[in-house]
Amino acid sequence: MVARRQGVFYRDLDAEKIRAVDVETGDEFATVLRAQPSNDEALAFTCYVQRKQGKIEKALVNIKRASEINPVRQQWAMDVPEILIFLKRFSEAAEACDRAITLFPGWDHPHRVKAWVCLYRDGATGEARKVLQEASKHIESAETEYPDILAVLDVFDGNYEEALERLPSTGDVGGPFLPRVLRIAQIHGYMDNTELAKKYYEEARRNYEPQIAKGLDGGTLRSRLAIAYAGLGDKKKAIREAEKAMEMFPVTLDAFFHPQITALAHMYMMLEDHEKAIDQSRVPADQRRPVVSSFRQE
Repeated sequence: MVARRQGVFYRDLDAEKIRAVDVETGDEFATVLRAQPSNDEALAFTCYVQRKQGKIEKALVNIKRASEINPVRQQWAMDVPEILIFLKRFSEAAEACDRAITLFPGWDHPHRVKAWVCLYRDGATGEARKVLQEASKHIESAETEYPDILAVLDVFDGNYEEALERLPSTGDVGGPFLPRVLRIAQIHGYMDNTELAKKYYEEARRNYEPQIAKGLDGGTLRSRLAIAYAGLGDKKKAIREAEKAMEMFPVTLDAFFHPQITALAHMYMMLEDHEKAIDQSRVPADQRRPVVSSFRQE
């Protein structure tokens, strides 16, 4: 059980400690793997360390091995397409999702991820909708109603009223989504409802400023506040909060999971600073998730 115990520990380490770990020769996972080369937990947790360190290709090799050794472990199965999406290898990601759908026919998550793959790959909202519709036919669960993703697809298709109708049921979900108040503000902006958009950006500002003042932030709230300021037309404050967000949680802390990147890319798009938006979406240079979230294609 060393792998399980130490795996959780290593996933929670701070940046300096995580980068001091030699995952190939010196850490406890390597020790476990030398004795038990087919230990799927040691392989998976090694993958998690490598993802943080930016060793994405090596992480993919290890999680694939873990999933092959223990094909009934749902987490391992879905870690594979997550990394492939990160590497922008979308066809392979779709195949990995299909494999998970076959292995776990009653699980909605692989369908959700495959829908995102369709959107990331070529903006194919029709294909993404087909994936979700197919899931709804075979899985009886409120989860397969997918209002959060469908709202994004509606925005891509220009069906803004439909998107707004779906959003009240989504809550402030995690994953690739911004909080609901910012998504509503965005959509009103797309509809040229300037005053309504500002109303929701102002609501977001009033929500985030007190939380940040209390010290309740690791960078995420500041990146959201930056979007609110951008929506209100305050470029100086938007950039200030964006820079502070990146100082608090730089990419060097975690090369794989970094939600500020998408939020700040969108903020710079709102400020019409397209070069900086592109820079955000390329951090690290060639290993960054596609920037989609709830944003439409321009």
